[in-house]
Amino acid sequence: MSYVVLARKYRPQTFDEIVGQEHITTLIKNAIQNGKLAHAFLFVGPRGVGKTSCARILAKSLNCKNAPTVNPCGKCAACIEISEGRSLDVIEIDGASNRGIDEIRTLRENVKFVSISGKYKIYIIDEVHMLTPEAFNALLKTLEEPPDHVKFIFATTQPNKVLPTILSRCQRFDFGYIPVVKIVEKLKEIAKKEKIDFEEAALFDIAKLSEGSMRDAESLLDQLSCLSKDKIYSKDILSLMGVVGDEAYFELIQAIKNTNTEFCIDFISKLFMQGKDIFRFLDGMMFYVRNLMMAKIMNDKVAEVCDLPSEGIERIKQQSKDMTLGEILNLFSEITLASDMSKKIGSFRIPLEIMMIKLTRKDNAKNFTKTATITTNEKIKEPSAPENREKNFSAKLKLDNLGSLFRQKKIDSPDEYKNSQPKETNSQPHNNDLEAVVNSNVITIEEIRNNWPKAIEEISNIKMSLATYLKDSKPMALENNILTVGFSRRSLFYKEAVEQRQNLKIISDKLKELLGVNVCLKCEIIDSEDSDSKIDSSSNYLDSVLDAFGGRIIHKEQD
Repeated sequence: MSYVVLARKYRPQTFDEIVGQEHITTLIKNAIQNGKLAHAFLFVGPRGVGKTSCARILAKSLNCKNAPTVNPCGKCAACIEISEGRSLDVIEIDGASNRGIDEIRTLRENVKFVSISGKYKIYIIDEVHMLTPEAFNALLKTLEEPPDHVKFIFATTQPNKVLPTILSRCQRFDFGYIPVVKIVEKLKEIAKKEKIDFEEAALFDIAKLSEGSMRDAESLLDQLSCLSKDKIYSKDILSLMGVVGDEAYFELIQAIKNTNTEFCIDFISKLFMQGKDIFRFLDGMMFYVRNLMMAKIMNDKVAEVCDLPSEGIERIKQQSKDMTLGEILNLFSEITLASDMSKKIGSFRIPLEIMMIKLTRKDNAKNFTKTATITTNEKIKEPSAPENREKNFSAKLKLDNLGSLFRQKKIDSPDEYKNSQPKETNSQPHNNDLEAVVNSNVITIEEIRNNWPKAIEEISNIKMSLATYLKDSKPMALENNILTVGFSRRSLFYKEAVEQRQNLKIISDKLKELLGVNVCLKCEIIDSEDSDSKIDSSSNYLDSVLDAFGGRIIHKEQD
């Protein structure tokens, strides 16, 4: 006899054998006992959690010699044929390969014929979301009013792709991911029957790698049983699947706590040299940090929220005691930043190395985000008297203006500013020096107004239509690097055109080129009756239309 894989050999044959879906099996058993079964069911859920197995068990419950029953015997001809997939009364259809309207038309014709031996003719359509819209529509009438001897059971992993008209005609049952602990219990049962020796941590690793799928867990156990003749160890699984175990994460977090940068960088280097799955490494580290957080806040209830073996629970509880909640949350932040950076630059190694340096070298981590205002602001201590608060608040305003000046004058760093100033005995600038810097070389609205015509003229070389729109505008105010540009009420079309993102960028870049300042633009409609805000309207709508369509005026000579 040929070898039968574990996923098929230990496929559930009764409702009680389905793991982790008690909320569904209980409801179906009650419906069978009360004689209130629907004519169409929709089983929804991820792969390998028991949807098709549940459909077959339901079919056996309806066609068993003892039917209707919640415990099919599994020994009669009907039960055996359904289990082996060769029953003439239970037709299993793969929606992915039988998705067209012709197949559904054939199904509609066949439902008219009664079952051969059982009470019901049952159609099980797997991956039903793969049917075409035409096939769904052909099924609607039959699905709404099927013959009394027909039952439909649909299974899908993507219910959002099923037509609402189909969903409304079915009773829906949502299958969930199977908890790690329940997968481990089932694997232990299978391993004992198959005489497979195992390390308990190895079964937890298998369960976590299966991501809530019992079929995936059984397939992985089957594969690993061939890897080792004597015993399945956790290290073998990690090596085979290219993942990192909790012990490695424990050591890595300890190195981060001890600011051991060299160990962390070497750890990342080994990940790449050994060909580890970096996606899984980041996910695993995120879940390990999550378990640290749970251990920190859940105290004695850690085992209820963390899917770990007993020794893993104790280890993570001990490690969390030596960390603050803030440190744990910071780990989440840095992992997320590294993941986002890796997507942007298309590389994992550099973001991971940066993450480790930031986590282990706290002085460097602070320098990454320090600015001139922060450096200078370190002088300002918590005030002890109202007059000191007033002074420090005034100094803070000056420092904020200084930071704005760095940006306006293209000074790359506070050090560059410091080197450009006369050297003093004190490295920190005095308040008088700050006032001088802040009050000098700051752009004014008058300077922008004086350069506005020139800016429009140069913009015309880049985009003529934009220059045309700007001829009916006027710089009105400048506050906190926000330039307000006014338009007359009759120029609403021009205002909306200028407010397009690409147009605002062209204007901002041109002002930076002419005046050396970064400004953000805000467009407003100005009341044309206000003499102080009256705008020069020398352009007209015809100019804009001619420019937009590349037209020209042709004068016809009079006879």
